Amino acid sequence: MALSIRIFPGRSSWPLMVLRAVPAVVLLGFLVFRYGNPQWHRYIYIFQVHIVPRKYKGNVDRTGVRPKDFTGVWVDWDRQGNKRDETEYRGGVKHGRAIRYRADGSVSWKGNYERGRLHGKVTKWWWWSPGVKSEEIHYVHGYREKNTWWDEEDGNVIAEGVFRNHRRWEGTFVEKFCGFLDVVNTYKDGKIWEGKKHGGGDGMLQTFRNGVVVATEPDIRAFSFGGTLKDGKPWRGRFERWDNDNKRFVLKTYRDGVVVDVATDADIAAQQDAAQQYDRGSSKLIAVPLP
Repeated sequence: MALSIRIFPGRSSWPLMVLRAVPAVVLLGFLVFRYGNPQWHRYIYIFQVHIVPRKYKGNVDRTGVRPKDFTGVWVDWDRQGNKRDETEYRGGVKHGRAIRYRADGSVSWKGNYERGRLHGKVTKWWWWSPGVKSEEIHYVHGYREKNTWWDEEDGNVIAEGVFRNHRRWEGTFVEKFCGFLDVVNTYKDGKIWEGKKHGGGDGMLQTFRNGVVVATEPDIRAFSFGGTLKDGKPWRGRFERWDNDNKRFVLKTYRDGVVVDVATDADIAAQQDAAQQYDRGSSKLIAVPLP
């Protein structure tokens, strides 16, 4: 009697085998996404960082996925799967090239690190004009040595200055006020020579000529919520003022020159989002009526 051996299962057995394999495949996939190397694929990174973040006990950095002693090129992605930045590390410390990207894939920032500190040339590009250079900074072991700025429209150099002892020392510098007002100031021997500078907690802007204050005017930052002035000082309405002690902006409400209410930073943000009466792009000021 011949012995018959079936090496392959019959046709009716294949669906059953597939069904039995599905749970194992799902479990394997979950283990890969949950505990696999987040650099294997961006979707593993997204799963571990943005969807199901894990808690670690000191063996990784604050992002929760990169080992503290990591050596190599580390890539970060945002929740949508767009590459956010890639940085070279040595023993867990930034060392080598670093690049930051926009959502469209264009480069917004590129520089170089040496033992955790910026060293060499750092280049930035205008956010709303990809490919148009906005700023170039030369670092020496973490400290600025030279700064150059370019205009967004025509690409011409608008300011160029050098640093000494970690301070603006000689040349022209672009100084930002509240992130939207840019002023080009000229410095000599570490002091402002020509230009404008915030005068402190009084909400005024000082104009310098030949190193001397020649005029004082309301700082545009102080009136982003509108209001009425009297004798050059806040009189009635809401004013965003600089708190020099706490190094932050606060929202003050004035009645007849007297402060009657002080809001927090969160209140300022909420009011800006709700009212949408301040156009940061054009620095347009619109008065807001008192409550």
